Amino acid sequence: MSNQHKSLLRAECAIEKAERELREKMKAAYPAGTRVVVEASGSKIVVEITKHSHRLRELVGFNVKTGNMRNFSYLHIVEVVKA
Repeated sequence: MSNQHKSLLRAECAIEKAERELREKMKAAYPAGTRVVVEASGSKIVVEITKHSHRLRELVGFNVKTGNMRNFSYLHIVEVVKA
């Protein structure tokens, strides 16, 4: 195995570790039941988180006002309303 290939494998392991840590920190910061304000399509809505998606950076919850389910990135969270 070449040094370049070994380097790629180490980089891949580092990415996987970082993704695991991100998921763990998201679950700790935004557990199910947490209500957050999310900026979506130019407006702010209150969403209650119901679960964490298998997709990286994505949460699942429902719009408290309409009841509609939605997937959203934690990057769109503006504030925590209720933990």
